[in-house]
Amino acid sequence: MIRIRKMTRRDVAAVQRVVRDGYEFLAEEEGFSPKQRRRLLEERCSAEWIGEHFMRCHSFVAVSDEEEVVGVVAVDGAEIAELFVAPSHHRRGIGARLFRKAEQAIADSGHQCLEVSTTGYAVPFYEAMGATITGPDIVLDGPLIGWHCTCLEKDLAQ
Repeated sequence: MIRIRKMTRRDVAAVQRVVRDGYEFLAEEEGFSPKQRRRLLEERCSAEWIGEHFMRCHSFVAVSDEEEVVGVVAVDGAEIAELFVAPSHHRRGIGARLFRKAEQAIADSGHQCLEVSTTGYAVPFYEAMGATITGPDIVLDGPLIGWHCTCLEKDLAQ
């Protein structure tokens, strides 16, 4: 059984593992260059970055019965800033539960539209969750600068 709860500072190391495994998986799926992969792992997987970024956002973790963190979602305003599920736990509904928790947090904070930008791999997941593509975009900074991503939105006022 998986439960979703608010992320705490004690979760940083576990979230760091989930994010690192997620980026390793994405690097393979998306064909990131060795430089992009290295930058992602160095810049977005450090305990400092995870602690600062995820704790600044409204973040929630998916936790197994064994108290293992197997997923995480971070909400920044109306945006899902991060959503990762440990690759060993893909296709078990954990991402959907984290998405719904993010959707609820965004609606509860008064936003009527959820936004997310993602790589190609996750587009079918977000579409299955009811989001629609609003257009392509190009990453302007960070480890994936110049990478093409897809922007999606979901109307929460329905």
